[in-house]
Amino acid sequence: MLARLDGNGSLPVGVDFRQLYATVLRPWWGRDAAAILQQRFEPLPLLRA
Repeated sequence: MLARLDGNGSLPVGVDFRQLYATVLRPWWGRDAAAILQQRFEPLPLLRA
């Protein structure tokens, strides 16, 4: 993983935080993710049962 550092020496971004929000907004909080985030983001397959 450390061999893949970006030009600034930082780890590359792997997940957009808005995908994490989209993952929990509807199922956990009953909110419309697209309305809150002003765009549709694909939920992450982390919390599917």
